[in-house]
Amino acid sequence: MSFLHAAIAPCYEIDFNGLNRDREGLASIAYQIGSENILTCRIRMQNDMRLIDMIDRELRFACLGAINVSIGEYRVACGDAGFTHDESLFRAVSTGLALEVAPKAGASEFPAANTTTPAKSRPPSSAPLLRV
Repeated sequence: MSFLHAAIAPCYEIDFNGLNRDREGLASIAYQIGSENILTCRIRMQNDMRLIDMIDRELRFACLGAINVSIGEYRVACGDAGFTHDESLFRAVSTGLALEVAPKAGASEFPAANTTTPAKSRPPSSAPLLRV
């Protein structure tokens, strides 16, 4: 559970009584429950549900689901989908898809850092390696 009080820029409304200034703060209480599950050694799933109660507004329900799938050792496909709904007919839907690629272990951005000593000049494997 969380409580949020945000200072917002006041808005004005014009009606038959003239110009009326609205509130300068917005308070809300949010209840959230979530779970993260490892389905296999390569698939992870996360689900979150949130119920938000804002002052002078309708109760809002939001849900978000995400899945990460490992594709090989250095790549992960990430997908997510979510929606929000309240009684005032506010509805929002979102989706996303990403591919994350990590550099291989020991790799460097600079090619010169990956150079190796030629095989002829390497010491035998049993000899201690001393660099000065």
